[in-house]
Amino acid sequence: MMNGSVQMISAPGEGTTMILTLSLPIADPKALPNLDVKPGVELFAATACTRRLAPSVAEAEAEATLVLLVDDHPVNRFLLESQLQALGYAAESAEDGVEALEKWQSGRFAIVITDCNMPKMDGYELTRRIREREASGDDGIAHKRTPIIACTANALGGQAETCFAAGMDDYLVKPVELSQMLKKLNRWLPIPVTSVMPPTAMANTPDAAIEVPPVDDSTMAAIWGDDPETRRNTLKDFQRVNEEDATMLLQAVAANDSAQVAYAAHRMLGASRMVGATDFGSICEHIEQASRADDWKSIKTDIEVFEAQLQRLNRYISTI
Repeated sequence: MMNGSVQMISAPGEGTTMILTLSLPIADPKALPNLDVKPGVELFAATACTRRLAPSVAEAEAEATLVLLVDDHPVNRFLLESQLQALGYAAESAEDGVEALEKWQSGRFAIVITDCNMPKMDGYELTRRIREREASGDDGIAHKRTPIIACTANALGGQAETCFAAGMDDYLVKPVELSQMLKKLNRWLPIPVTSVMPPTAMANTPDAAIEVPPVDDSTMAAIWGDDPETRRNTLKDFQRVNEEDATMLLQAVAANDSAQVAYAAHRMLGASRMVGATDFGSICEHIEQASRADDWKSIKTDIEVFEAQLQRLNRYISTI
């Protein structure tokens, strides 16, 4: 009755997969009533209607946004692949760490999202192998450091530390909400403004809508009120001071001064939270943690993400 389809795949001893597929219009979030929903759901609803169509694998490889998704469970892979596609990303998948390592060595992938517990080779060992090959270059390929996000069903305390100790950059907890996937990808692999897009997406999506705003309006409203002039002046002041702190941070990195790096990153983290610049604040927090651990390898890698997020933030503020 809704022009959809239902598919069932079942085999004795293996289990059953049931898939409902519907093609539905996307409502304009501005026209919806103010529902009592979680902020993460509001974030996704506000961006879903302006998100680009997912590119092909070849297009994503050309623009350096191709995702390597690693999970031994087919249902998990299907769900995560669907989420990535909904958010405008193309992905290839692997069933375990051995297959994933072989695929990663091609140099085609911009980011890895991996399950932690898998047969043959788990996500921790996969990460360690990737980091070793990035450092040594034994395979003859000059690998740029690949962001790796863990995807784990274990939400117990200490899981984050285990992931970071293995060399991972971030983690998601299953079941993964779309809003959380969106947040992590905006931090580690934001869709470029000049990205390759299918012709239909180019025709229907405004250029300014390709990027998700790096400032959360609800945070600004809760702290600073709804006055547009106050919001504009606050963000302009934040940008001015932030540029000074960013210069301080980059100079400290060049001088290998971990204490000064931590100080500058902490200043920007606190200010970012006050204006709702969550993605920028997250990378500042990561740099601060790395500097306090004297982890210069992570700091040097995080600086690339920091500069990309800083440009994204400044680009946004300059348009208000």
